[in-house]
Amino acid sequence: IKIAGSNHELFERAVVAMVESYRFEPATLNGEPIESHSRVQLASFLLKGRPQSMRRNFRNSRKKAQRFIRQGKLEDAMEIIEDMCATGSRNLYEELFFQSLSAEYFEASGDEDREHQHLARVLDFPRYDFNNHRLVDNLYYLPYLFRMYQYETSRMMVADAFATADWMERIDPDNKGVKQVRAHANGLRAQIEGNGYQIRGKILAPLFDDDLGEWDTTLLRREIELSIASGTTEWILLRCENGRKQLDYKPGVAWIIPAQWQDCSLHIRGEIGTSFTITEYPPGTLTSTGG
Repeated sequence: IKIAGSNHELFERAVVAMVESYRFEPATLNGEPIESHSRVQLASFLLKGRPQSMRRNFRNSRKKAQRFIRQGKLEDAMEIIEDMCATGSRNLYEELFFQSLSAEYFEASGDEDREHQHLARVLDFPRYDFNNHRLVDNLYYLPYLFRMYQYETSRMMVADAFATADWMERIDPDNKGVKQVRAHANGLRAQIEGNGYQIRGKILAPLFDDDLGEWDTTLLRREIELSIASGTTEWILLRCENGRKQLDYKPGVAWIIPAQWQDCSLHIRGEIGTSFTITEYPPGTLTSTGG
């Protein structure tokens, strides 16, 4: 195992120990090994004790950047955000609020795709178990879930949108806005019933250094077709509860996902700027499969 870059020996040892603990098992379908693709996910580590709070310099910079965003001084806000990036490491609290700040900035700038990247990072935090300690109350995430739902429905990522609506309802079922989202989700579900629809996707530069970017969405249906408008992909991975398959893309070729694979998501890695659509067809639309 080779460490490409690090600024703390203790962290290096923890990462190496984690990676060395991994054990590979081939993906299977009906008990038989199948072609699959795996990658190491980003990991977060919690030192013993409770997570730290924001440090004074970070808190002051965040407040100043938020003030500039409210005033519409976006260049000044970005200058502060870039300075905060350059200062080095952040603790967990600071990372949560930094990603929240970045999402707020890109919302104000009108860059919905970049905002979505940071929203996704913000909404990773409730999934972590910090020694049974929550960084913030779950109500903190509600405004970001509203924005996430708006993004997902605008791109017709309907399975993700329905999951976001369910999440919001679990947090605050009596909230007026949450009830409106639920009503909208129910209407959207009725609207697509028996009809095909297209998910719009675009690969962006990753938040962490990499030459390629990634994009993913949960699938609602089993008959799909990918159409790449521009750019190139390195791989297209279908990841399901009971199976995984790396798909070979050819224009005009669609796939029918076996029912026994159950719930699936599609993961695309490729050149930054690659844009595409994914058509999800009603059951029985396709008569042949490319997968």
